[in-house]
Amino acid sequence: MAITQFKQIPRNLKAITARLVQDLSFARVYLVGGAVRDLILERPTKDYDLVVGSVPIPKLERWLADHGQVNLVGKTFGVFKWQPAGWAGEAIDVALPRTEHVSVGSGQYRDFKIQSQPDLPIEDDLLRRDFTINALALDLENNNLIDPSRGLSDIKKGIIRTVGKPEQRFKEDLSRTLRGLRQACQLNFKIEPTTLEAIASLSQKSSNGRRTGDWLVPREIIARELLKALQANPVMALGLFDKTGFIAQLLPEVETLRGVPQPPEFHSEGDVWEHTKLALGSFEVPEWREFFGKSKPSLNVILATLLHDIGKPVTIKTPLKDKVDRIRTDGHDVAGAKMVPDICQRLRLTSFTNPEAGQINTDTVTWLVQNHLLLAHGSPEIFKPATVYRYFLKDQIKGQELQQVIFADMHATRPHDGRLLTPKLTELQNRIKEVSKKLTSGKLKLLLSGEEIMKSFNIKPGPSVGLLLKKLEEAQLSSLVKTKRQPELHEPTRLDKFLHAALPDYSRSVLQRAIREGNITVNDKKVVVHHWLKSGDSIELKNLAEPIKITVTPNKDVLYKLIAETADYLIIDKPAGLVVHPAAGVNEPTLVDGLIAKYPEIASVGDDPLRPGIVHRLDREVSGLLVITRNNQMYEHLKKQFQDRTIDKEYVGLVIGQLSQPSGTINFPLARSKRNHGKIAARNKAGDDTRVSQPSGTINFPLARSKRNHGKIAARNKAGDDTREAITHYAVEKQWQKVTLLKLKLETGRTHQIRAHLAALGYPLVGDQLYRPPKVAFKNHPSRIFLHAQTLSFTDLAGETKTFTSPLPTDLEKFIANLK
Repeated sequence: MAITQFKQIPRNLKAITARLVQDLSFARVYLVGGAVRDLILERPTKDYDLVVGSVPIPKLERWLADHGQVNLVGKTFGVFKWQPAGWAGEAIDVALPRTEHVSVGSGQYRDFKIQSQPDLPIEDDLLRRDFTINALALDLENNNLIDPSRGLSDIKKGIIRTVGKPEQRFKEDLSRTLRGLRQACQLNFKIEPTTLEAIASLSQKSSNGRRTGDWLVPREIIARELLKALQANPVMALGLFDKTGFIAQLLPEVETLRGVPQPPEFHSEGDVWEHTKLALGSFEVPEWREFFGKSKPSLNVILATLLHDIGKPVTIKTPLKDKVDRIRTDGHDVAGAKMVPDICQRLRLTSFTNPEAGQINTDTVTWLVQNHLLLAHGSPEIFKPATVYRYFLKDQIKGQELQQVIFADMHATRPHDGRLLTPKLTELQNRIKEVSKKLTSGKLKLLLSGEEIMKSFNIKPGPSVGLLLKKLEEAQLSSLVKTKRQPELHEPTRLDKFLHAALPDYSRSVLQRAIREGNITVNDKKVVVHHWLKSGDSIELKNLAEPIKITVTPNKDVLYKLIAETADYLIIDKPAGLVVHPAAGVNEPTLVDGLIAKYPEIASVGDDPLRPGIVHRLDREVSGLLVITRNNQMYEHLKKQFQDRTIDKEYVGLVIGQLSQPSGTINFPLARSKRNHGKIAARNKAGDDTRVSQPSGTINFPLARSKRNHGKIAARNKAGDDTREAITHYAVEKQWQKVTLLKLKLETGRTHQIRAHLAALGYPLVGDQLYRPPKVAFKNHPSRIFLHAQTLSFTDLAGETKTFTSPLPTDLEKFIANLK
């Protein structure tokens, strides 16, 4: 069949082959395989394969070497990799006509026995090939198309079928099953039913078959075919790999998405499988071009989009089964991210590189999956400049990829009310442009180096240097610092917090004690712990002992009850006897140690590496609810709610004595006891201990640190420099002969607030050995303080109010049951 329309054949290729025919007068030169198919389809191609007949191998090898560079890597199979002189494209495969015979029939590609035959008719060579659309040869001397398997007809119909019987072709080389799926995606062709059925029947063997310990189809080939298919047509690839059973065999994590329900108010599109298909289809919608122009998704983006919700099946909770308010998959982003490295390693996905779509980076895909809900956690308008910089500008390629995965997820999320989510991405891009104006050539140049930081603060290399550099980065991006003159004081900062950030090896309590004792001064003057620094202040440290090294030690054996888990926070029901975080003098596992063992990402959350994710605490002997933040955005969000006093915290406490008023408010500012640093003491005037026998209405005493016991907090009748406002509301729940059960609600959250307030009134908590005055006697105390954090209510990043409750622990219930 004469073909005249092959205008895309490079001229220099025709010239090269013409020279070969001229020099080797008996040679017949054919362009074969996919290049012929692509020329017919007018698709661009870079791969050119030649078959040269009627020339002995040695003679052909010498000619090729005389006219270019020859790589003999494929000589055993009768193939030369040839780079002709003056040829700018990829190396050309040059082979003699050959036959292939299967020696074992396992489907392993190396079971072939290759026999090159210079005089073998080209038609016989073509009949050994995989698919009819690839079994084509073009005689470059006369433009004659050789088509023994009617491949041209299948090309015109858009059909992929095997040459001969599918089972025979695939058993010769099982990798052809995956190649057929990939080429269908690349060409947008249908696979002929018998061929498709044979592929499906061999998917298990192709995916997991072994012979003498080796994979029948190497993982690297699977990675190449899968990623090429996903790059070409993600939705079609998912459908074909699923229909033939390869998803179940290769990606069971994706297979489990089918049938996993989603809350219909947010996901009217259907289950997680349907959502994932829509997400993969987002790369071709018009809105993609509005956000990203002509940019195509990288392999990292495509894979992260495919895997972004694989954590949902393992985190799903339903109203019927788990008694939650709606279908929830809290924490699925983190759970999914943990699964990504195993998938990439198992399938050797990092082994394939594509010039256009790049190479899979396991860390990047993990990061993209973990952060794909970033905009679901809050509005871009509230993002700190440093947050925008770290996620989207510090590494602009990763930042763009994260935007694209977020877009895919948003496009596939179809709320019941029909609203679009992608406008949030517009807000984000505007915020990115705003922050990028602060950069130079796309980068942020810090005003101080790490060496200058160490010199300025007189500190040694270590985590504190990185912490201060991070704070400087935040300050520059927030325009709080613009010159090198005084960058270390970039915002109003409390002395104790500033020192703790600069000297993290010292606990905050040690630094605070040094301030109180005058070993840390500001401008040569003794100041209070909560002194606010201003630009130009000089801080002097005297007689500071070497710090006691305090660290977080992950410990999976720490026991606590998990009430709720989301991507942003954990709700913990802390048992009595468990310390919340490491500190000086604590020589036992803490709650933080247990949390870090299970949730290592928490380690980088918050302002203090010893209190990661902690926004409030409970005393060791107090039980009840705590919220732990899992990312810095939630940390800042909740910290502000505590500062604004918009968080509701209710406790149940049993006190010694009978209160005459059914309810009241205690308003005693608090300060550290000066006689017992572990206690808070009460005074009716500065320096004098006080006791109020019967509260009535609102009681207003300031609270300060006790002068005699620095472990206690003192209540004072007027505020001083060392006092902090503290407000507690109480209501009587039940009374017995000697004790009263109270419902307590905190408006502020000070150290020992409830214990100090109640002791100041003369009604100490049952079991509180620190605050119970010696003259207040009560037999049969429980083994710990009778105080339980029962209710916790706050607003999450989506603006929803979340309320959690915890029943009274068994030991306290039993104690009450025995009261008379």
